[in-house]
Amino acid sequence: MSSGMKVLCEAAYSSVVSAHLQRRLLGKGKGRFDISILEQMQSAIDKVYMPFLGMLIASSTDYATGEDHAIQQMQWKSRLSLRLAEQLGSLRTKELFDIIKEFPDSSPAVQDLRECLKVAGGQRALVDTFKVRSTHHLSQSFVCGRVH
Repeated sequence: MSSGMKVLCEAAYSSVVSAHLQRRLLGKGKGRFDISILEQMQSAIDKVYMPFLGMLIASSTDYATGEDHAIQQMQWKSRLSLRLAEQLGSLRTKELFDIIKEFPDSSPAVQDLRECLKVAGGQRALVDTFKVRSTHHLSQSFVCGRVH
């Protein structure tokens, strides 16, 4: 396979798998704070996405050695793990006020967010989102007469 075709195939694989990962993450994790979604999704990467990608990679590429194939799979796993951390970190950042309201029952969600921030960064986005949501929440409370 030509290198140009290989790049197009990898871009298509990445797009499809990333979109599916996002849908699965939202289906399993949106609004669920009482369980660790990160562990479940990491398991799905190992059991669902990596075997799928392994078949696609093997069928679309000629490898000189099995070692080349293993390296390619490790690279894909790293990409998927980073993408998962970015997506889950973004989801939990958007849900931060709800997570805080549910604490301590939401401890697993807090731990997921902590792990995602370690891997993918996003601390700045977390702080910015918190500031905006806090300001909005306080202004709504003031308008409704709930602040004394």
